[in-house]
Amino acid sequence: MAIHHAKSKLGVFINAHEALKADGVFIFSDHMAGSHQKVDGLIERERARVRLGEVSDLEKVLEFIRQDRASQASEGNACESVAAYFDYLTEAGFRGVDCGWRDYWIAVFVAFKA
Repeated sequence: MAIHHAKSKLGVFINAHEALKADGVFIFSDHMAGSHQKVDGLIERERARVRLGEVSDLEKVLEFIRQDRASQASEGNACESVAAYFDYLTEAGFRGVDCGWRDYWIAVFVAFKA
């Protein structure tokens, strides 16, 4: 759950691939971005709902989102889409890459070393 902090996600996946034995399985989860700006908006609103509870004050939700964006940026979080992770994993040499579960901003991946 920390690959989104890596400067080179591809580098992480290459290292994982090299560390595995033949037919090894790499399973991990991480924080994800959406594949489209509108999906990112849905993710931000869901993060606000989870953190704030059911809030009907739109300004409170928007303020949370502004603060959360600033916090994520200051922490160096660089979340990317499921599609980007598929590309990195495939480029690193993994096969059978799949996303076994996703709930807004967290996803679980599985990939196999051929």
